[in-house]
Amino acid sequence: MKQRLSKKDRTETSKTKSGRSKQSWFFNSIGLLFILVVVGYFFAPYVSMHFQNNNAATLNDKQQRVMFYSAQCSDCANVYPKVFWHNVLDFDQPSKQIQTINLDAPTNKHFIAEKGLIATPTFVNLDNNTSSVITNRKDVNNYVDDIDK
Repeated sequence: MKQRLSKKDRTETSKTKSGRSKQSWFFNSIGLLFILVVVGYFFAPYVSMHFQNNNAATLNDKQQRVMFYSAQCSDCANVYPKVFWHNVLDFDQPSKQIQTINLDAPTNKHFIAEKGLIATPTFVNLDNNTSSVITNRKDVNNYVDDIDK
């Protein structure tokens, strides 16, 4: 013979051991994941700019463009995230990536004399050996868009 559960019994079965409903736990997890993604979006370029590019660099033959920057430079900090995310999205196409070289690293200071760098951020096209200082985010967007064509 079937026995019907009362409404009180049915609502208690959808709770976890801590007393929270499963639905509440799910939405809290989604909210936390969203917050982590947003924080990571803004924090990842900062970490890369200050810590990742401090090793001695050699110019990569597969990449045709290089961005020379200083982690102390406010203009560099403004344009670096665009270059960082461009490289992340084009990770499987090395010819479209922009190599980033931190001039604050003592082992990378030789590029200042070799490439005739006078300001940062300086973008160098290795194909025709042209360089330009781009400090405006809009101009960096145009520079990156030209690569993607």
